[in-house]
Amino acid sequence: MRIFGFDVGTTSVGFAAIDLDEAKGRGSILRMGSRIFPEARDPDGTPLNQQRRTKRMMRRQLRRRKERRRGLNEMLAVAGLLPGFSSSDWNKVMAADPYLLRATGLNEPLSPYEIGRALYHLAKRRHFKARDLEEEKGGEDESSTSETTADEKVAQSSRDATLKALSEANTTLGGWLAAKPEGARKRGIHATRDVVADEFNIFWEAQARYHQNLLTPALREQAEHAIFAQRPVFWRVNTLGQCSLQPGAELCPKGSWLSQQRRMLEKLNNLAIAGGNARPLDGAERAAILAKLQTQASMSWPGVRRTLEPLFKARGESAKTIKFNLELGGDPKLLGNPLEAKLAAIFGSSWEGHPNKVTIRDEVQARLWAADYGRIGKQRVVILSDQEREKRRSQAREAFVRDFGVSQEQADALSSMTLPQGWEPYSIAALERILPQLEAGERFGTLLNSPERKWAEWRSENFPDREQPTGEFLDKLPSPKDKDEMRRIAQLRNPTVVRVQNELRKVVNNLIAVHGKPDLIRIELARDVGKSKREREEMKSAMRHQERRRRAAETDLKSKGIASPSRADIEKWLLWKESQERCPYSGSQIGFDDLFRLGLYEVEHIWPLPRSLDNGFRNKTLCRRDWNQKKGKRTPFEAFGHTEDWDAIKDRLDKLLSVKDAMPPGKVKRFLAETMPEDFANRQLTDTGYGARQAVFSQEALARYGARGACKGPARQWPGDGAIAPALGTEQHSLGRWRENARRSSPPRD
Repeated sequence: MRIFGFDVGTTSVGFAAIDLDEAKGRGSILRMGSRIFPEARDPDGTPLNQQRRTKRMMRRQLRRRKERRRGLNEMLAVAGLLPGFSSSDWNKVMAADPYLLRATGLNEPLSPYEIGRALYHLAKRRHFKARDLEEEKGGEDESSTSETTADEKVAQSSRDATLKALSEANTTLGGWLAAKPEGARKRGIHATRDVVADEFNIFWEAQARYHQNLLTPALREQAEHAIFAQRPVFWRVNTLGQCSLQPGAELCPKGSWLSQQRRMLEKLNNLAIAGGNARPLDGAERAAILAKLQTQASMSWPGVRRTLEPLFKARGESAKTIKFNLELGGDPKLLGNPLEAKLAAIFGSSWEGHPNKVTIRDEVQARLWAADYGRIGKQRVVILSDQEREKRRSQAREAFVRDFGVSQEQADALSSMTLPQGWEPYSIAALERILPQLEAGERFGTLLNSPERKWAEWRSENFPDREQPTGEFLDKLPSPKDKDEMRRIAQLRNPTVVRVQNELRKVVNNLIAVHGKPDLIRIELARDVGKSKREREEMKSAMRHQERRRRAAETDLKSKGIASPSRADIEKWLLWKESQERCPYSGSQIGFDDLFRLGLYEVEHIWPLPRSLDNGFRNKTLCRRDWNQKKGKRTPFEAFGHTEDWDAIKDRLDKLLSVKDAMPPGKVKRFLAETMPEDFANRQLTDTGYGARQAVFSQEALARYGARGACKGPARQWPGDGAIAPALGTEQHSLGRWRENARRSSPPRD
């Protein structure tokens, strides 16, 4: 059997081609090496093409600013408010202090050229314009890391300070700046476009009293447009991607009731009670939470516990101290349906039985979106101007009364709602088929990814046209110039994934050219490939925290007489502190000498290594030697779950959940699990993340050939999650070691 193996990172592709004789248990390495390439991002995670876009935008802004001032200059010159640009008077007029003119012109008459100079300066310093349409953050966005940069925060703080100063001084921006002491900095002040527009109106009206024939309403309209006109914000529809379940179908807006209901049910169906009594919610508990959550934007975790308390009390228990998996995982609250909550608040007690309830749910978002946005052709969507949006919202208000039979007050509330913007990665039609299953309590991930026959058949029945391998066999991976491949790559929004796929294609095709097609392809993907910027930042933050802990361990070990702490010593120290210097099994206190010098305590695998293949930190803890011998190659529950010691073990682990830097919830959950998933070892070696799926998908068309070149079917894909390479890096991984790993992680026989 010929095997191609790839270790894929963000800047390299390691590869090996191996012939393995499974019958004899021997093999040979045909070729191995690595391909190094530059990352598609800067060290701070910024995509390289983003830099190019930013610089291109800066050049465009400079060009447009120059064109705007030139147009204003020509208009004012024709009106007699400025001399010609190349005339002898131009420099003389421009030498006047514009701030003084802007302040003086509020109360005293100015000459025509002085008026023109002040207006020209307003055009140069028209300041920041906020978004035409402020969207409401909702759902998961509320808990996501803010992408606002430090510079933007400083600018916003400065704008707020300027607005406060103008309010206290009761003057215009020009008057406030003119009053600053001589030598004080006037440029670089942060303000808003609205402040400058207000000053323009006040200044024009003040001077129009002295120059009625010159400053006409028509000229005012021209000048205002020349100074403040803003190009509409737009985006291209083809940047949204397409639904993988129903390609070509219309994507579902995030602000719609359908999207928000899907997100709420997905979170609710994933909710479980954590800790020593870890279990999924039962039907009554789920129904109680759903009844409250359905008409709320969100629920706090204490609120969820209060909702469950009557059910627990009826069983002689209390919900006051329970913890939830999502709570321990960092979710600040349980997501509800914000749109349903708003509608319930608007209609009050009449909402439950409203005759147009379903129609309002389905149409309100689409009508409000149509009032705020417009389409240019088939590809561009623009944010409409303030005036146009106000006009369309007014029309929507009238339509709500006419079509839904609501009161004027209710129509006003409906038309003034703001909703989350953006689109789901799934179509409206797809979510309409998924929603009944979510309402029945099925998990969203199960519906889309479960290999069970029941769900595979459900996907085939409901989404026969979903994206999946075509069944076409190719002699090599297609070039990015191929039309079909070009369309597929265009759907990928992650530059790192695109770069890695392109480099992987080169390596695979070169190996095929030299060694022919493989029978099996194994891909191990670095964990940061395909991650979003926020996810990479979170990973880096966690790694920096762990590195600080490792340095603290090394310092402490050296201070206690271990001159050169090894990797194993540092790992022991981290596990020692994680368990609060106490054996989680026996409960005995672990002394430093007992652990590092006398060997009374050992590092042990929570889930046995031969069964889990997990040698990571998350599967390790400390155990007293005699207890470790009793545990053997069993899980903690298998060894002690039916003994009188189990309750004490559970209590100790539950207490660790509330201690900083103690054993994390995921490890506690694993420790107390009554069963280990039968397919856990295989899942350890399978990455279903975005980057891995795309890397595998790009190779699924390779055909597998037998000894004489007859086509036998597609080369089997077996992706890994980035957990194998670090382990191999600490060992002498000979061909025998590699063959043992291949045997353990090989996929099921066909």
